[in-house]
Amino acid sequence: MLFDAARLNKVVNLIASPLQNEFEVITSLQLDLEKVKLLTIALNSRSLDASLKASKVLKKAKITHAVFKGPAQQDVLYGSAFVKPSADADILVAPKDQERAFEALQSYGYHIDEPKAWWWRQFLNEVHLVSNDKAPLDLHHGLGQAGLPDVRNPEAFLDRTTQYMYRGDHIPILDKIDICMLASYSLAKSFISQEPCLGTLFDFHTARSSLNAEEYDVLKSRSAAHKLSKILSFGESLEDAVFRKINSNKLPFKIETESLAGMAVTPWEENLPWPKRRHILRQFSDGTKIDLLCDATWATFAHVTRIFLDRKRSS
Repeated sequence: MLFDAARLNKVVNLIASPLQNEFEVITSLQLDLEKVKLLTIALNSRSLDASLKASKVLKKAKITHAVFKGPAQQDVLYGSAFVKPSADADILVAPKDQERAFEALQSYGYHIDEPKAWWWRQFLNEVHLVSNDKAPLDLHHGLGQAGLPDVRNPEAFLDRTTQYMYRGDHIPILDKIDICMLASYSLAKSFISQEPCLGTLFDFHTARSSLNAEEYDVLKSRSAAHKLSKILSFGESLEDAVFRKINSNKLPFKIETESLAGMAVTPWEENLPWPKRRHILRQFSDGTKIDLLCDATWATFAHVTRIFLDRKRSS
């Protein structure tokens, strides 16, 4: 049970030593841990290779971009690119460059193989690209998700990139402040989808702990500029509930600490007091009433369109 929860949360390698100490007599568990470790090395090496090659293609096309999440971010946070399995590579470009970026990557051998590609592009701001001989790529032209407040001004993230060295070349990646901010947004994504997110919470905790007082002030300032202050507070509430077992009183919902921790780590448990999706959007909204109205309309349209596409596909 503990191993399955760790696997679903993508934290097996992070907590491998405690697991082995607790179950040192179980040979089968040791074999499972070793399998996860070897799989992580294989997947993440492939992801890094794809990130580097895609970055070279986009640089040649003079398209500003950033690789985010994945093995490079793990290396920044944990000092190793092989902490959590990452089967694909995520690349961010400006909305105005999305078409050119797709064409450039298409010429490199990538194509769309997704029946709901239009829906993903419109409501999740990404396109899934696959290749016969390379790791899949998720090409993002935004960072928001329908059902949550949109991430305003995604181009600003591209102006703040830092460089990651891999195989003698530089790959543009997000700086650690933006890593922390986007980790809090990913936590909100998992919360609204009722998915386990301990792996992302480790990222948030590690990134936030690495910030000094001045950098933390920058984090709060950037979050306010992108209208994500309440989502940042939500990430801090999850961090307090899981790692410190305390209620920081930053959460807009009345949820007990134990239940909140369960939502993050074992969301499949019965009787967890999940708030309704519309309440989540309203409580997380950090903009004007017009912003909230736009986000709510976007979420409703996404939901209705998804139902229509599912029914059309099944008919």
